Amino acid sequence: MYLLDTNVVSDIVRDAGGKVARRAAEVGGEQYAVSIIVAGEILYGIENAPGSRRARLVRGLLDQMTILPFEQPAERAYARLRAKLTRTGVGLGANDLLIAAHAVSLDATLVSGDRAFGQVPDLKLENWLD
Repeated sequence: MYLLDTNVVSDIVRDAGGKVARRAAEVGGEQYAVSIIVAGEILYGIENAPGSRRARLVRGLLDQMTILPFEQPAERAYARLRAKLTRTGVGLGANDLLIAAHAVSLDATLVSGDRAFGQVPDLKLENWLD
Protein backbone atom coordinates (compact mmCIF):
# COMPACT_ATOMS: atom_id res chain seq x y z
CA MET A 1 0.00 0.00 0.00
CA TYR A 2 1.10 3.53 -0.78
CA LEU A 3 0.37 6.52 1.45
CA LEU A 4 0.46 9.76 -0.55
CA ASP A 5 1.97 12.88 1.01
CA THR A 6 0.57 16.38 0.61
CA ASN A 7 3.01 17.40 -2.14
CA VAL A 8 2.03 14.36 -4.22
CA VAL A 9 -1.71 15.02 -3.94
CA SER A 10 -1.09 18.69 -4.76
CA ASP A 11 0.82 17.67 -7.88
CA ILE A 12 -2.06 15.46 -9.01
CA VAL A 13 -4.46 18.40 -8.59
CA ARG A 14 -2.09 20.80 -10.36
CA ASP A 15 -1.31 18.48 -13.29
CA ALA A 16 -4.03 15.85 -13.73
CA GLY A 17 -2.29 14.45 -16.82
CA GLY A 18 1.23 14.65 -15.41
CA LYS A 19 3.77 12.06 -14.39
CA VAL A 20 2.53 11.69 -10.80
CA ALA A 21 -1.12 11.36 -11.82
CA ARG A 22 -0.18 8.75 -14.42
CA ARG A 23 1.83 6.80 -11.84
CA ALA A 24 -1.11 6.90 -9.42
CA ALA A 25 -3.39 5.60 -12.18
CA GLU A 26 -0.93 2.78 -12.95
CA VAL A 27 -0.83 1.77 -9.29
CA GLY A 28 -4.62 1.92 -9.02
CA GLY A 29 -6.76 3.72 -6.45
CA GLU A 30 -7.23 0.62 -4.34
CA GLN A 31 -3.46 0.52 -3.73
CA TYR A 32 -3.04 4.03 -2.32
CA ALA A 33 -4.59 6.25 0.31
CA VAL A 34 -3.93 9.42 2.25
CA SER A 35 -3.52 9.91 5.96
CA ILE A 36 -6.12 11.98 7.77
CA ILE A 37 -3.17 14.31 8.54
CA VAL A 38 -2.52 14.85 4.82
CA ALA A 39 -6.23 15.40 4.17
CA GLY A 40 -6.24 18.06 6.89
CA GLU A 41 -3.19 19.80 5.41
CA ILE A 42 -4.77 19.82 1.97
CA LEU A 43 -8.11 21.15 3.22
CA TYR A 44 -6.29 23.80 5.24
CA GLY A 45 -4.58 24.89 2.02
CA ILE A 46 -7.91 25.69 0.36
CA GLU A 47 -9.65 27.11 3.43
CA ASN A 48 -9.08 30.72 2.35
CA ALA A 49 -10.64 30.15 -1.07
CA PRO A 50 -13.37 27.55 -0.45
CA GLY A 51 -15.34 28.35 -3.62
CA SER A 52 -12.39 28.43 -6.01
CA ARG A 53 -11.87 26.05 -8.91
CA ARG A 54 -8.83 24.59 -7.14
CA ALA A 55 -10.88 23.98 -3.98
CA ARG A 56 -13.48 22.08 -6.01
CA LEU A 57 -10.76 19.99 -7.67
CA VAL A 58 -9.14 19.21 -4.31
CA ARG A 59 -12.41 18.22 -2.68
CA GLY A 60 -13.33 16.09 -5.69
CA LEU A 61 -10.01 14.28 -5.56
CA LEU A 62 -10.20 13.71 -1.80
CA ASP A 63 -13.74 12.36 -2.20
CA GLN A 64 -12.33 9.69 -4.53
CA MET A 65 -9.46 8.71 -2.21
CA THR A 66 -9.40 6.51 0.82
CA ILE A 67 -8.60 8.64 3.87
CA LEU A 68 -7.12 6.57 6.67
CA PRO A 69 -7.68 7.48 10.33
CA PHE A 70 -4.74 7.84 12.68
CA GLU A 71 -5.32 4.98 15.09
CA GLN A 72 -3.54 2.25 16.99
CA PRO A 73 -0.71 1.28 16.60
CA ALA A 74 0.25 4.60 14.95
CA GLU A 75 0.68 6.31 18.32
CA ARG A 76 3.39 3.80 19.26
CA ALA A 77 5.20 4.31 15.97
CA TYR A 78 4.98 8.07 16.55
CA ALA A 79 6.47 7.82 20.06
CA ARG A 80 9.27 5.52 18.90
CA LEU A 81 10.17 7.61 15.84
CA ARG A 82 10.02 10.91 17.70
CA ALA A 83 12.33 9.57 20.41
CA LYS A 84 14.82 8.21 17.83
CA LEU A 85 14.81 11.42 15.79
CA THR A 86 15.22 13.57 18.90
CA ARG A 87 18.18 11.48 20.07
CA THR A 88 19.88 11.78 16.69
CA GLY A 89 19.12 15.49 16.28
CA VAL A 90 16.98 15.04 13.19
CA GLY A 91 14.35 17.74 12.87
CA LEU A 92 11.05 16.93 11.21
CA GLY A 93 7.89 19.02 11.31
CA ALA A 94 5.10 17.91 13.63
CA ASN A 95 2.72 16.91 10.83
CA ASP A 96 5.48 15.20 8.85
CA LEU A 97 6.38 13.13 11.90
CA LEU A 98 2.73 12.08 12.29
CA ILE A 99 2.53 11.19 8.58
CA ALA A 100 5.75 9.15 8.77
CA ALA A 101 4.54 7.32 11.88
CA HIS A 102 1.23 6.59 10.19
CA ALA A 103 3.01 5.06 7.19
CA VAL A 104 5.35 3.00 9.39
CA SER A 105 2.46 1.71 11.50
CA LEU A 106 0.65 0.55 8.35
CA ASP A 107 3.82 -0.89 6.79
CA ALA A 108 2.96 1.38 3.86
CA THR A 109 5.31 3.13 1.46
CA LEU A 110 5.13 6.90 1.83
CA VAL A 111 5.15 8.67 -1.53
CA SER A 112 6.64 12.13 -1.13
CA GLY A 113 9.00 14.58 -2.75
CA ASP A 114 10.18 15.75 0.68
CA ARG A 115 13.71 14.44 1.12
CA ALA A 116 13.59 15.02 4.90
CA PHE A 117 11.60 11.80 5.16
CA GLY A 118 14.73 9.95 4.05
CA GLN A 119 16.11 10.42 7.57
CA VAL A 120 13.22 8.54 9.21
CA PRO A 121 14.20 5.03 10.31
CA ASP A 122 12.00 2.14 9.18
CA LEU A 123 10.11 4.33 6.70
CA LYS A 124 9.66 2.95 3.19
CA LEU A 125 9.79 5.91 0.82
CA GLU A 126 9.27 6.56 -2.90
CA ASN A 127 9.45 9.84 -4.79
CA TRP A 128 7.13 9.96 -7.80
CA LEU A 129 7.90 13.65 -8.34
CA ASP A 130 11.46 13.05 -9.64
